Amino acid sequence: MLRAAINHVRRAFDTAARATDVGFCIRYLGQLNTALLNHREELRELIIAEVGATRMPTV
Repeated sequence: MLRAAINHVRRAFDTAARATDVGFCIRYLGQLNTALLNHREELRELIIAEVGATRMPTV
């Protein structure tokens, strides 16, 4: 069942225009970068809580 779901999503991604639209990919990666930077402290706290990392390696 899981394999079928993965295959379905893969086919949907591969056949969509976004799979070959370089402009879309650039915009998406830019938005992802901005979101990660904007939520850096929240993500750091989640990593520390999830894996028990100390604060220093997450800087």
